[in-house]
Amino acid sequence: MPVSLLSFAAAGPPAGDETARFVLRNDPPRQARLPLAERYRRALERRDVVFSSDHGRCLIDTVVDRQARDAYRCFGVAADQKRLLALVAWDDRRSPVDVRAAIRSAVTRAMNREFGRQAWIGEDNPTDGLDRDGQGSGAKRVRNRTQFDYLVDRYLPAQTGQVWTVTRGFVNHAPQPA
Repeated sequence: MPVSLLSFAAAGPPAGDETARFVLRNDPPRQARLPLAERYRRALERRDVVFSSDHGRCLIDTVVDRQARDAYRCFGVAADQKRLLALVAWDDRRSPVDVRAAIRSAVTRAMNREFGRQAWIGEDNPTDGLDRDGQGSGAKRVRNRTQFDYLVDRYLPAQTGQVWTVTRGFVNHAPQPA
């Protein structure tokens, strides 16, 4: 049963120099770059999303409630002002990228339903491939029980914002600004 720590960034403009040229590895012909360049320009125009306590609670409730329907097991979730972390496992042959996409889709639908339609979770970088472990850039595989225990017992509970773990339930932190 693979276990991965999945991360999702809040929507907002890409980090870095906004005047820099949009460049792809193995630079394709200009015509092939135009759709990606347009997506990049649109991303620069978006405003930053900041998750409040209510947003964090909705994000966590969605990830936890969708376990049975999306066929994964959730061991911990943390939502701060700029990101969502989910420690999940699954029994089938799906890749971490597929599980992450299912969670991202469910979270986006729930946030649109509760707080209005907008881009809540940032787009995955279209130029990112898989890392050396065959995982997407937002999925890090948990290697052993020691690492798993550290993530559940220390790393996730230490996050700011809203936190839920399978062993502790909701961990109280200072409320986030709205």
